[in-house]
Amino acid sequence: MSRTIILPVVLLSLFVTNVAAQSAIEKVIPPNLLPQLLALNRDLPTSQYPKYLSPADLAASSDGKYIYVALQQMKQVAQFDCASNRVVKYFSVPNEPTGVAVSKDGGTIYVTCASDRWPSGLVCVIPISTGKVTKRIAAGHYARSPVLSTDGKTLYTCNWLGNDLSVIDLNAGKEKKRIKMVREPYAAALTPDGATLVVANSLPDQKAIDTVTLTGKVSLVSTSSEKVDAVIPIFPVGTHSMFGVCVSNDGKYAFVTHLVAKFTLPATMLENGWVHTNNMAIIDIGKKKLLNDVDLDNSGLGFANPWGMAQTGDGKYLCVLHSGAQNMTVIDYEGLIKAASGDKDLSHDFSALYSIKKNVSLPLKSPRAIVMIDNKAYIVGSFSDSLYAISVTALSPSRGTLYSLGESKPMNGERLGEYYFCDANNCFQKWQSCHSCHPFGRPDALNWMLANEQTRQRNAKSMLYSWWTPPTNWNGRRDHAGGSQGSVRMGIYLELMIAPTEDIAVPMDTFLMRMKPVMSPYLVKGKLSASAVRGKAIYERIRCSDCHPAPLYTDDGFYNAGVFDPDDATLNWNTPSLIEAWRTAPYGHIGSYDKIEEIIQLRAHSISASKLSEQELKDLVEFVSSL
Repeated sequence: MSRTIILPVVLLSLFVTNVAAQSAIEKVIPPNLLPQLLALNRDLPTSQYPKYLSPADLAASSDGKYIYVALQQMKQVAQFDCASNRVVKYFSVPNEPTGVAVSKDGGTIYVTCASDRWPSGLVCVIPISTGKVTKRIAAGHYARSPVLSTDGKTLYTCNWLGNDLSVIDLNAGKEKKRIKMVREPYAAALTPDGATLVVANSLPDQKAIDTVTLTGKVSLVSTSSEKVDAVIPIFPVGTHSMFGVCVSNDGKYAFVTHLVAKFTLPATMLENGWVHTNNMAIIDIGKKKLLNDVDLDNSGLGFANPWGMAQTGDGKYLCVLHSGAQNMTVIDYEGLIKAASGDKDLSHDFSALYSIKKNVSLPLKSPRAIVMIDNKAYIVGSFSDSLYAISVTALSPSRGTLYSLGESKPMNGERLGEYYFCDANNCFQKWQSCHSCHPFGRPDALNWMLANEQTRQRNAKSMLYSWWTPPTNWNGRRDHAGGSQGSVRMGIYLELMIAPTEDIAVPMDTFLMRMKPVMSPYLVKGKLSASAVRGKAIYERIRCSDCHPAPLYTDDGFYNAGVFDPDDATLNWNTPSLIEAWRTAPYGHIGSYDKIEEIIQLRAHSISASKLSEQELKDLVEFVSSL
């Protein structure tokens, strides 16, 4: 038997022998486990699990001759020749590429790598002449969005799930510093003078019951001091999902895409952005403050999930991609700054930009990354296999051209379900997608009053293992995630406000069924730290496992954990899984606790935990944070 076959069989046998009860086996082991193990972290494609291109990021050489495209699942970077309009070379990397940067002389690319299965960040240094990785530099947890300093000596990476920023000395070939960010830094851009790095923290960090100051935030980092100069809250209240950053050509302004959640209102309709609007913040970099926030939607049509941005070379237009709506908004730049500089709040004003913007449909699924060469935009979509090139020389640009990035493969059920999860075309007036409230299948850190519970807020839950831990919802309202009355179909009906169809719902079932956790940043080389080992013993000793038993760390029961709820007299709530608790704050069914230790110490939650010493509590939190 070959080594490639032995490994999956051994892993499968270990997995089975470590699960005691047959009922637990049925919950934890999905039917696709063996073919998935055979895929070996997507290094070996199978008929059930093909390797998709999954374009995740792109960067252009300074001379405009080449574009480098990170092909995530393929674990490759494609070199696209802009003269011949074709891929001329592929560079292999050891893990999924999440971002790419190009040296000023065009001779080297720097590729950030990380994946759900192997989230420890890595920067691969690849000389174009050889096409081989010559250095592997350790970065932070789930490193992405690499930005090169103007002198080419330093590389910055957003450590998305590590909540910090890596500062990497390229000459020394090692990370020299970590800078703490607010929460889940996802994208960054550098001012032309190299003095300020603008970092978008994708999720808010407050308690979800905060209806006054809960916002996403942007960090301005001084590259000279390597410290955060300012943290700018992006109002209005409810901003989240900040996934795109662009700095103007003159360096005066930064633009950050995001959603605005109307989480204080009952989600009874979608018209006129009642639940979500899709916005862009404009930051005055010199004054270190928010200039204005503008709504990118039209009054009767949403442009869901704004993402990447780029300004044309002549400075006349700003282009904004909409991942959920599969289109691009082209905005007259001078008119935008003029409108934003007034005294009026434009965050929910559909008319403010109407005469100075145009929307362009894109032949791409989930367009998220864009790069500009002069006035020509190059765009990729996460679920497409092509590069789209379009000249933006007018507010209404002419149709562009699609160029292949490699072999295209039909989507299997899981991938199709993930695409539908991100697709706002399955929503009334395209205001939002499932991804809007559950980014990447996880929570958005907000409370919501859903249509079936109009006066009672509930914290958005992670979709991870929701299929395997029925019933769903905090109050167990749905018997299962699937089925005719399950959360998937009722979510489509009540939150996207369209009639669910099986051709959409069944793939989404498959996607949720096969979602997997990301390895915790609290682990040390994939294992529990000494503190977490002590915490595990405490976890068993004080009987946390009674309600949160392995392997899913929930018993699916209902208990009173002592979380005070002024709007609901209900005492018993569904036990959440503790897997990925490290990334799902705030906690409790109304998001009233922003730290794990706060909810652990509630006396009604655990009398024994409330009596732990400071060190014991720290060890227990370390263990829970490692799951």
